[in-house]
Amino acid sequence: MENEFPLLFSPLRIGSITVRNRIFTSAHLTRFAVDNYPVERYGYYYAERAKGGVGLIVAEEALVHPTSVFSRDVLIGYEERVIPGYRRITSMVHEHGARIISMMLHGGNLFAHPILPQWSSSNVPSPSAREVPRAMNEDEIQEVIQGYIKTSRHLKAGGFDGIEITSMGGTLIGQFLSPFFNKRKDRYGGSLENRMRFLNEIIDGVRKECGEDFTLGMRICGDELLPGGLNLDHMKEIARILDEQKKLDFLDVGAATFHGLFLHSGSMVAPLGYMTYLAAGIKEVVDMPVFTIGRINDPYQAEHALQCHWADMIGMNRALISDPELPRKAMEGRVDDIRTCIACNQGCLEQSRRNRPVQCTQNAAVGLEKDYGIDKIKPADVKKKVVVIGGGPAGLEVARVSASRGHDVFLYEKGAELGGQVNIFTRVEAREEFLDCIRYLTRQVKKLGVHIYLNREMTAESILAENPDVVVLATGSTPKKAPFSFLRADLDMVPGADQDHVLTPWEVLDGRHEVGQKIVIIDEDGHHQAPSIAEYLRDLGKDVEVVTHMPTVAADLFFSSENQVLYPRLLKKGVKFTAHAAIREIKENQVIFNLYTGEAYTIDRVDTVVLVMGREPNTQLAEALQGCVPKLYEIGDCYSPRKVNHAIYDGFMTGVKI
Repeated sequence: MENEFPLLFSPLRIGSITVRNRIFTSAHLTRFAVDNYPVERYGYYYAERAKGGVGLIVAEEALVHPTSVFSRDVLIGYEERVIPGYRRITSMVHEHGARIISMMLHGGNLFAHPILPQWSSSNVPSPSAREVPRAMNEDEIQEVIQGYIKTSRHLKAGGFDGIEITSMGGTLIGQFLSPFFNKRKDRYGGSLENRMRFLNEIIDGVRKECGEDFTLGMRICGDELLPGGLNLDHMKEIARILDEQKKLDFLDVGAATFHGLFLHSGSMVAPLGYMTYLAAGIKEVVDMPVFTIGRINDPYQAEHALQCHWADMIGMNRALISDPELPRKAMEGRVDDIRTCIACNQGCLEQSRRNRPVQCTQNAAVGLEKDYGIDKIKPADVKKKVVVIGGGPAGLEVARVSASRGHDVFLYEKGAELGGQVNIFTRVEAREEFLDCIRYLTRQVKKLGVHIYLNREMTAESILAENPDVVVLATGSTPKKAPFSFLRADLDMVPGADQDHVLTPWEVLDGRHEVGQKIVIIDEDGHHQAPSIAEYLRDLGKDVEVVTHMPTVAADLFFSSENQVLYPRLLKKGVKFTAHAAIREIKENQVIFNLYTGEAYTIDRVDTVVLVMGREPNTQLAEALQGCVPKLYEIGDCYSPRKVNHAIYDGFMTGVKI
């Protein structure tokens, strides 16, 4: 089966190192650092991917200067105290046969220190922090260059196999290269030669410090996708110059600045391999190896990119967060066992932007590899009969983990298919990739011999008749018709919500309820539900207005950057957004809201109202079984209504406890 991916699992020479295959994980912020120090959690995290068979790891960015340090949970590289922590990380990765290099970075006007001013090539306002940065003078430029050199010394001493400098994402080097940001009139601005001077002085300094036999590459922005910025033709010229200089060993190609942040980790609406064309363009003009990234989530896709000569190394970052064993499974012909990344961004990007450690919707062990990583989940000491009620993501995950530990698992689902609420919200086209999560779990529980019973609604009596050792309730939740915002927390139900034309999202998507032409959706969820229902109905030709008491519709999507894609798409389709309006009352053909001024906002001639107001846990079985079974667990929405990543986490953690 190895011949199925002949190029993917062939070695590649990159500067002074040889990697065992063409799969790499790109640098990404984990927020595992403690006081900016690389603790052992990093080692277990990266070693997990090495153990799973990845060829190359590009470790999280090491910040090179105090003006770029924006938080205590990011890594600094310019202080010597980081070396022991780095040595621990690199030795753990090398133990499993992978190579590891580290990115070096100064964010320029992208990141904001809590007190220090931002430094940039010019005083172009920051697109992220909304500050006006200081245009660096030549002494400050040399100070930052020395920061790169000092950081490279510490990284080499820390055992890294190489270094990746970056200009991606509109970071400082990119801010010198790009005419959009660089407005200087001195020898660091104007012509391309001048704009490349800062980069070339960094490269020369790092080469002198680390030697010619130390792998050094660069992550570049193949297209800033910014009017007045660098496009692919400009980047081809820069890449050609860098190749002719023969001071770099590889180019890692991405896209966009902070202005296009949604493109850095494209969500499930982004095409698979959406950035590969940029790597292919750069590869046309250089001889050094070229890396590509951007929603490459399975080995067939990766092999195809190599066969087409679009790139030499394939970045599968989120795919390896979701399943660190992806390379090993592909090599062993177990492609069906790969837990494919669905690009929901709820555990990785969203958590990071909320200043929380990286997670994964499907892989609950992310960040917890020391205790729950590959080969760490041990067989149960005593085999038990485990009865799981509910076949949604929480129930499927607890069944998978419990069965993998040797328990005899019986799974009962009242519906005709497994998947729970995922089967409902994936009827919206933009969310259908979530079904891959259910497909994976379904395959695994069947392979593990879980006894599955569909169309079986269980009662307390029928559960007790099974004589279980353990009962796990994953019975989900039901949409509410009561507002849960602080503005109307006194209400058990929205006034008028009991009318026939007032529906929940489930009732809209199940197709059994008549929906009129003019529709008002009330968003108190702040995530994907309201805009998903809006798009679904608009695509059916309905007139749709989404109203929320929050500053904007689906406000929480800021954390995954999906608002940058979603808002233009829905607004172009004709969906209307209204913010700062809290529901007051629903009448027969009218909906009345309170504005923050105390005035009323009224929408007339309304045919259908859709309430997106959270969910109530289904607790009936839990109340009936309390004290009646040897061990009872509640997981997922029936314990506390949340998102899929929380449901799977509950299922995993319960499965390892049983």
